[in-house]
Amino acid sequence: MGRYATRINPFKPGLITLNYLSKSNNYASISNKEVKEKIQAYESNLNWFHRIFEIDEEMGQHAWQIIPQIFDTKIFYKMKQICSAFKMPVENPKLLSNDPIIINQFAYILYLRKSQFFSELTAEKMNEINRKKLIDLLNQRYELR
Repeated sequence: MGRYATRINPFKPGLITLNYLSKSNNYASISNKEVKEKIQAYESNLNWFHRIFEIDEEMGQHAWQIIPQIFDTKIFYKMKQICSAFKMPVENPKLLSNDPIIINQFAYILYLRKSQFFSELTAEKMNEINRKKLIDLLNQRYELR
């Protein structure tokens, strides 16, 4: 769990097109209120999604700081990375500390990372739905096909 908790997801949603649209005169030229509202809602969701990943990175950094206080990190050398997965070593790492406060802090970080992961999955699924709805709306209104 300690090894997985330190992994940071490098994906962040792209905002280039929406940033260009909002900074250009093209956005002002959209006269359809429904289309504008849908684009704004989609952009708001992407910004929220972007913040989720920033929080995820912050939590990973907290885990990085506490892991070496709890166990011997030489165990990482025994882990083999296969594509994006790890082959876990058979043995557990040697504990460097039995301090219940430090172990409790780490358990709490793992709990937060797990919760964060499910938030990311939910946000990603909602973003997928909203993106498809926006594309469908744009195709209907502007006959882009």
